[in-house]
Amino acid sequence: MRRACVAAAVAIGVMIPDVARACAVCYGNPESDMAKGAAAGVLVLMGIVVSVLVGIVGVTIFWVRRARRFGNALDNSRGRPGMPGLNGKWLAADAE
Repeated sequence: MRRACVAAAVAIGVMIPDVARACAVCYGNPESDMAKGAAAGVLVLMGIVVSVLVGIVGVTIFWVRRARRFGNALDNSRGRPGMPGLNGKWLAADAE
């Protein structure tokens, strides 16, 4: 029974090509409203993907810079003169 239904659907698709034809975006008028809507949808989705990727890159750069600052602050808190320590105060060469 299932094979008969599939065979009938294929036969109808072959005999009536307008039924089997894809939407206006693929085979129709490229200037139709449906084609323009599909193009706008693709652009919106690309914009969302690009904005998420830019956000990921931005957060990664922020974390790298913050880690470097924290590493420098740790080095500076060990007593190198003239550098800010962890508490934000400047370490002087003659400090205790």
